[in-house]
Amino acid sequence: MAIEDCDGLVERGVAGLVDQMNQNAFGVMNEATLQHHLAMNIHLDSLNENRPNLNMVLEKKVSRENGVYP
Repeated sequence: MAIEDCDGLVERGVAGLVDQMNQNAFGVMNEATLQHHLAMNIHLDSLNENRPNLNMVLEKKVSRENGVYP
């Protein structure tokens, strides 16, 4: 799947996450909770669009070159 094909999935996933947060659906939240629910929203949306082979990295380490992030 191309990056361009993921735009709508990510936008809808974030919108769904914000809605869930505003409804206090998670109780006590931390970064891991939010990452999990964002990934779940994106995954379920991709299944609804009959794209079961979605594979993406939501968090990735980035190395600095000369003290500057790329």
